[in-house]
Amino acid sequence: MATSAPNDISAMLDVAIAAARAAGAHMKSQLNTSCVEKTKSSKDDLVTIVDKQCQDLVFDTIKSTFPSHEFLGEEDVAPGSEASVRALQDLVSKEWLWIVDPIDGTTNFVHHRPASVVSVACAHLGEVVVGVIYDPYRDELFTAQKDKGTCLNGQPTHVSQEASISEALVGFGIGTKDSVRLPMLDFARELSAKCRGLRLQGAAAIELAWTAVGRQSAFYELDLNSWDIAAGALLVKEAGGQVTNSDGTAFSLNIRNIVASNNKGDIHSSMIKLIAKADAVHDHVNTWFFMCGPLAVNVFLLGLSLNLYVYKQNNLAFDQVFAMRPDEVPTAHGVFRTAIFLLVVQFFMFNAEIAQRGDAFGIDETRMEMLLLGYVCVAVSLLLCPLNVLHYKFRMFVVRKIARCLWPFQNFSLKLPTHATPFIEVFIADGMTSLSKFIQDLSVALMLLVMSLNSEPNDLKKSYLSKLKESPLPYFAASTPYIIRATQCLISFRRTTSVNDRFLHLLNTMKYCSSLLVISVGAYPMLTGIARPEHNSFFLLCAVFNSLYSFLWDVVMDWGLGQPKLPRRVAFLRHQLTYRPRKIYYLIIVVDFALRIVWVTKWWDWMHRGVHFKLFSQIAEVVRRIIWNFVRVEWQCIKLDILSSKKLLAGSLEVEGMIEKVPLTGENEDDLFEDAKTRMRTLNRPSAENSTKTSSTFGQSSSIGSKLHLKEVKNGDDAVVGLGGKGHRNEMITIASYYGKPEAILVSKW
Repeated sequence: MATSAPNDISAMLDVAIAAARAAGAHMKSQLNTSCVEKTKSSKDDLVTIVDKQCQDLVFDTIKSTFPSHEFLGEEDVAPGSEASVRALQDLVSKEWLWIVDPIDGTTNFVHHRPASVVSVACAHLGEVVVGVIYDPYRDELFTAQKDKGTCLNGQPTHVSQEASISEALVGFGIGTKDSVRLPMLDFARELSAKCRGLRLQGAAAIELAWTAVGRQSAFYELDLNSWDIAAGALLVKEAGGQVTNSDGTAFSLNIRNIVASNNKGDIHSSMIKLIAKADAVHDHVNTWFFMCGPLAVNVFLLGLSLNLYVYKQNNLAFDQVFAMRPDEVPTAHGVFRTAIFLLVVQFFMFNAEIAQRGDAFGIDETRMEMLLLGYVCVAVSLLLCPLNVLHYKFRMFVVRKIARCLWPFQNFSLKLPTHATPFIEVFIADGMTSLSKFIQDLSVALMLLVMSLNSEPNDLKKSYLSKLKESPLPYFAASTPYIIRATQCLISFRRTTSVNDRFLHLLNTMKYCSSLLVISVGAYPMLTGIARPEHNSFFLLCAVFNSLYSFLWDVVMDWGLGQPKLPRRVAFLRHQLTYRPRKIYYLIIVVDFALRIVWVTKWWDWMHRGVHFKLFSQIAEVVRRIIWNFVRVEWQCIKLDILSSKKLLAGSLEVEGMIEKVPLTGENEDDLFEDAKTRMRTLNRPSAENSTKTSSTFGQSSSIGSKLHLKEVKNGDDAVVGLGGKGHRNEMITIASYYGKPEAILVSKW
């Protein structure tokens, strides 16, 4: 064939038709003799000898007329989405680029189903100007030229006329990878309740061609390559339809999630909304899954620094609660610096990957586990660093306690320890339960790493979700923190003599066992391939039971709230409340309940809704743990009777906040409390003359804000310091202190 002018679009259309017919005829002749030569990105992404033969026919036909043009064919590109994107990026800016899929619907072809086509498109500076799709089995030729309309076998054609999603017949595809199939099935479930019907052909080019000629109202599929959609998108647009990305942005050759419709009524907008509702977009599973864990750890450390800051501001003796030596006590600023350092590490690691991959970052599903493993190596190295930086002694303290959590027995035997589990080990193990998804992600990363050392390159295109379906190991890893806590509860049960305490430890063990049950029941459908877990009534029963059980335990046992017969001002709370205002405790209870529900859903629903929900649920659980820490340490201080009062001012004592920390006596406690708050504002600070236990008594006249004179009265071995004021109506405040720290306040008449 003689060469034509390189910019003759009409000649390009004629050549594209000739090339498509030649390849289609060869494909049809080989339908019943095809055999699989190899697989590409997955076991379901097939390649046959006929694919390459058809592509050669197309290229040879076009090159004979347009030898200076560039070519992009599916069979010349390495497997995987990343390779496809890179191949397009290298050529998309060329003046003339031919984009060819020699057999779209290879799986149909392999199974001798007459549902595969040849797709040929030509783009000028990245914009498709010619599109041809040929179905040799029906001898149907779909053609389009920019601004010239769409034709079927030479006759002009148009999209369908349905104007409502309820009247629409919609085509969709599910791809060849788990990361595509699961969200697409979610989308199909959402759409089936809204539209007239769903159809699946197994070839995106056929779906787009049929949408263009009015055989269906719309089509959606995610993670498609440029050769799958180039010709079909032009057919739909020239036939009067609309083609966009899954988020509604304009079509270009670079998009991978395509929505095509007849552009009538609410069909296209309804499709976009349903896609968003089902989260049916290509989430680049490994990329985001392996970013969620490090981000959760960093948020946890930032929250811990906030915990320490609030403890210090409220004079909570957390060092005594955790049994720390003075040189082991961390500062909020030091923990904050560590969290920021790890955030910077995560940022640079993932951005270095972006720089290496370019715009293709996150599309391929390999090597992302190495970023998670690299982050963990940095974090562990920082924790074990022998240099005296970033709270060295505190880090060693944490390492020892983590080791005790992992192996709570005596030495290297299975002999139980001689005492109940210390609070610090309980505190650390509880924190580990909130990072259980991170531990699960780490186990998957290790599995992928081991597989990469023992597999062929093409076998490495495994997604995160595929590993969750192959092995119970990730679920066991996620269960480890709960197993540790259950073991600690059983040890305390064996080493506690009080019958009441033993019973409580047993109930706590049951709580963590119920968490293990939720994980196990949620994992079973993934491992067996049966129905989704939320369709299992037993799973729902376990989830509800665990949520309510854990929530009630948080409020009553871990926080000491919900005490009966309290004054109205502290209803359902407790007498001693450190944080102000009191209403914050009610807010904490509500938030804890809401986030407990999220905790349950993270074991199953995120697998189907996508990584955005997974990221939210993982961060939400960490936030819940940070809030839990505030009240848990406060309650432990109260139980150990080491709750410090607010700091005494240099020249006076503000008693309004301190009065509220103890129950007041009398027939009308509310009136006495409010009267005391109104009258007692500023008192001279007593001078402690020794470090023994003292009782300081102050009196104040009814004149608000008056200064009182100090007088000291000896009472046995204790020093009683009194402040007498003018006036005939006085109240008395008694502060019992130990080593200068007030423990209780009593208000009475005198």
